This record gives sequence, structure tokens and C-alpha cells, in this order.
Amino acid sequence: MWVHHLLIRSTNSACIDKHIRSLIGTVKIAELDARTFDSFHAELRRCRNHCASSWA
Repeated sequence: MWVHHLLIRSTNSACIDKHIRSLIGTVKIAELDARTFDSFHAELRRCRNHCASSWA
């Protein structure tokens, strides 16, 4: 069970670094607006198209 939790944490951290931090960077939460979220969501949808094979 312990190893499973470490694996999940590692995977989640990698996803956060790759998909969230790389797109939003050092922008503070309070500075995010609807346009930023729309752009971020669109990028995640595009990524799903080319990242899908890595999750299979």
C-alpha cells in the first residue's frame, strides 16, 4: 500500500509540473481570470489528444 501511494504521488507531481506549472508558471491564483482558465482548458484538451497514448 505504501508503494502505491508513493507511485500516485509521483505521477500526480509529474502531471502538475508538466501541465499546470508549465502553463501557468508563477502567476498568482488571484491574478487568474476567465481568459486564462479558458486558454488553460483548451491546452489541456489539445494535450489529451497527443498524450492519450502515454496513459494507455
